[in-house]
Amino acid sequence: MFSLKHKVTISDIAANEKMSVHAMISLLANCEQFQIDAAPGFKEYYISRGYGIYLTARQADIIRLPDYGEAVTVSTYVHEINVFYGVRNTFIYDAANNPIVKSYAIGANIDLAAKSPVRIDKEFVAGFKLDPKQEMFYAPRRIAVPDTVPQILPPFTVPDFFIDFYQHMNNVHYVTLALECIKPRAITRVRAEYKAAAVAGDKIIPTVYREENRATAVLADGRGGAFAHIEITE
Repeated sequence: MFSLKHKVTISDIAANEKMSVHAMISLLANCEQFQIDAAPGFKEYYISRGYGIYLTARQADIIRLPDYGEAVTVSTYVHEINVFYGVRNTFIYDAANNPIVKSYAIGANIDLAAKSPVRIDKEFVAGFKLDPKQEMFYAPRRIAVPDTVPQILPPFTVPDFFIDFYQHMNNVHYVTLALECIKPRAITRVRAEYKAAAVAGDKIIPTVYREENRATAVLADGRGGAFAHIEITE
């Protein structure tokens, strides 16, 4: 387990003075990256081989979002790792150690030069200490497109400032773009399936499929594929 403490700042909050979903996803991702940085020999192994880890899926169940000024703790638990991918939980806790956000995420091992999945050494996997799998509802990794009338929205061009150190659009921005397209009244669950990495200058064509209490945004690439499917449950 790896944990960090955070106090909700002015740049974290939405208009209702609660942490925005954008900031919440960013906080989960920050804790996960710091855990990777702190794991003995982990970062060195990947860098020396030109490997990286791409997020392929995330689910975040929101019990409540913390208020401005509230102190929270974020803890991440890597509970499965094999030669192709790893699975972790990352939870946000309030000051009484009650979980207020429950998340799981899957990260795939990638050869950064080839931009393709890569198999890591069994010996490296065997030396990694696993954490307990946390209790939460686990929806499937893949997000199906609902059979409803699509709402096609204007295309969006990926700006330079959305790009992270992997030289592609950071995972949180897909969620933010989907939220802007869906405009939910409330949010209890966010699911993301990442299919292809968008880079600066790419055009994303958002298409929204609405159901009774949830909506799915397909962030299409205009070539018959999609960068991501994002599902929001109210």
